[in-house]
Amino acid sequence: MIPTITSHTDTRAVELGVKFRADQDGYITGIRFYKGISNTGTHLGHLWTINGNLLAEVMFVDESSEGWQTATFATPVPILANTTYVASYHTDTGYYSVDRPYFTNGYYSSPLYAYGSGEIGGNGVYRYGLSDFPNQTYNSSNYWVDVIYVESIQ
Repeated sequence: MIPTITSHTDTRAVELGVKFRADQDGYITGIRFYKGISNTGTHLGHLWTINGNLLAEVMFVDESSEGWQTATFATPVPILANTTYVASYHTDTGYYSVDRPYFTNGYYSSPLYAYGSGEIGGNGVYRYGLSDFPNQTYNSSNYWVDVIYVESIQ
């Protein structure tokens, strides 16, 4: 899938993310986001607890000019079943990908679940400025951020 809007005209620096949980314990090995052609500059991926504690950070390197970008954490991050986390990335230049409204309902792709707008304060989270925990929502937006989940580490 690709976003309807791949490069929104907003040019402000912003942290964009998604709230999710897993049905079983596992590991997050990295972060993905969809990048439009105008979303240039440095990008940092983050994994947070729902309370804003930073669990992991990674810089995206060797990005393509557009499409899905993936960055792998130096160490996989263990996550607990039925616990809410936030995956996000920061862009210095804006021009992020977005669909809205999108998270009017929750989305389930076993074992991961992304919350809908009526759950735990909504989904599609953001925060303008320097990289920081994204704790605001607008119109159930999907900023096309995803995690790489594995059940176990070999």
